[in-house]
Amino acid sequence: MVAEYRMRTSLQILKNESVPYLPFFLSEAGGHINFALTDDVTGNTIQTMTAATKLLEAMRRNPLDWRIEQLQTVARQHGIDWRQKGSSHCVFIRSDGQTLPVPAHRPTKPVYVKKFVELVRGD
Repeated sequence: MVAEYRMRTSLQILKNESVPYLPFFLSEAGGHINFALTDDVTGNTIQTMTAATKLLEAMRRNPLDWRIEQLQTVARQHGIDWRQKGSSHCVFIRSDGQTLPVPAHRPTKPVYVKKFVELVRGD
């Protein structure tokens, strides 16, 4: 019953039909339907965090004991390419051409994690 109501109201929202207030909104952009939560009191959008965003914040707070695979996960979600073909270093390449070589040893040293966070944030 709840799933039916949600589906029906979602379709009504997409068709611009009037529906009772719901604490989320749907929008269509680039052929994808975007879902966002809103605060029921102020109507402000609540930011959702992906696993990669949470990892990036955790790296920023504590740059100790991270693996290269975790850095690659964050890079993938933020549109940063990397190359590592049989070498001991992983080179992260941002879209503007800035690069950051990181040794692929475990754990990754904090200085490289800090530089990686700066690279992802665009600093």
